[in-house]
Amino acid sequence: MNERMHRYIDGELPREALTPQELQEIGACEDVIREIGHAYRSIEVPDLTARVMARLPAEAPAKEMSSAKGALRKRVLNTLDWFWMPRLVRFRPVYGILVFAVFLSSWCFRALILRYFLN
Repeated sequence: MNERMHRYIDGELPREALTPQELQEIGACEDVIREIGHAYRSIEVPDLTARVMARLPAEAPAKEMSSAKGALRKRVLNTLDWFWMPRLVRFRPVYGILVFAVFLSSWCFRALILRYFLN
């Protein structure tokens, strides 16, 4: 297949612009594509709807937590789940630098106080 035939298949070149030899080659390719498409569409696909619907429960099980203990347990589980699930965290690097600077300055200030005033 040459560049002109590719352009024809892509729809960039009209059929009239092709030579008779190119038309024969394109015709053979189109016949193969048509046969494969017909064979593919002739395969029956099973309908799985009835089997899937039969496996589903009639009613969804209701989750009931009426007691205070159940509500507290649910809240704890939700909190743990919130910490465990991955989340997108947007954090500007300058905030990290500022937090590190505050931590470092407080640590140095504490060291100075312990060294000069408490000894």
